[in-house]
Amino acid sequence: SPDSKRFAYASRNGSNWFLILDDKLEIRLDADSSIKVIFFSPDSKNITYVVRTPHNLYTVFNTEKGKPYESINENSIIFSPDSRKIAYSAGKNKKQCLVFDGQEGPLYDQVGFPILSSDGKRLAYWAVDSSRTFVIVDNKKSKPYESVGTILFSRDGKHCAFNAVRNKKHLVILDSTESEKYDQVHSLCFNADGSRMAYGIELAPGDKNGFKDYAVSDGKMTGPYETVVEGSFKFSPDGKSLAYKSEREDAFFMVINGKEGKHYSDVLQGTFVYSPDNLRFAFVAEDNSKRMVSADNVEGAPFNDIFSITFSPDSKRFACAVQLDNKEFVVIDGKKGKPYDTIMSPGEIIFDSADTFHYI
Repeated sequence: SPDSKRFAYASRNGSNWFLILDDKLEIRLDADSSIKVIFFSPDSKNITYVVRTPHNLYTVFNTEKGKPYESINENSIIFSPDSRKIAYSAGKNKKQCLVFDGQEGPLYDQVGFPILSSDGKRLAYWAVDSSRTFVIVDNKKSKPYESVGTILFSRDGKHCAFNAVRNKKHLVILDSTESEKYDQVHSLCFNADGSRMAYGIELAPGDKNGFKDYAVSDGKMTGPYETVVEGSFKFSPDGKSLAYKSEREDAFFMVINGKEGKHYSDVLQGTFVYSPDNLRFAFVAEDNSKRMVSADNVEGAPFNDIFSITFSPDSKRFACAVQLDNKEFVVIDGKKGKPYDTIMSPGEIIFDSADTFHYI
């Protein structure tokens, strides 16, 4: 189980399968029935498993047996955040449906995996019916599309967004409202409170240089760029600032609130970090085969590699783990710490308070 305090497994003796839970016999199945998969809930208090019989499959949530189906996609099974419900896709009468908390949704030719809001009250998924694709949100069917991409809820569960294709054009749909038509869409994301959404697009034919990539935030486009890098969007903790990585003429740079930063041979994706107070921003850049931290638009010393960067809880101090000449050490506020062969984990620095930190 997630808390490591419980343990479950399936075993067979002769023609009978058994579920053993916490070293006790939980259930004995009829002959020719077997247990396919077992899952613990996130809080470790509940368990669900899938049973295969000679004729069908069904789920068991604790001791509650679900309806029988022709098929159950075991990879689709998810628990609600409160661990009290499960959702999954299943097959019936050569069709598919979504099952949530024991309630069976409409049958379609095909359905995708369930997506639950953070409060577990809202359900979304895509479905194919007569070669048309729909998104089902809270049992309401969207307009038809040729295909559907990412579906996501805002963290507070109040908003649902997805990208889709109609007539070979890409759109973003936010709470049933469609955006303009684009040639490509990627990297949909909400800020923490769901008040803002951002994504990248491609819009032909582009400018005089052929650049046709833009970032869209709150419905406004910024660009064009040669590339808006997929998955690079980062909101500040308060959601008021937005940063992303872009490329133009083989040079990479950060764009923060629409303003371009210095160009580098590369900007290392996954290193972007806002300070807890939302006022500071840092990332790792590379030039001339050396890497450096750019914090508050000020470049630090060059190193062979930089593994981790972090701000203190009060946002006043800044630390990073680096490599130089086969030695690794931590730099805090520009001062080098003791050199080591390796800084583990990889290079993670943990602030315990505003003025103390540790690493391995």
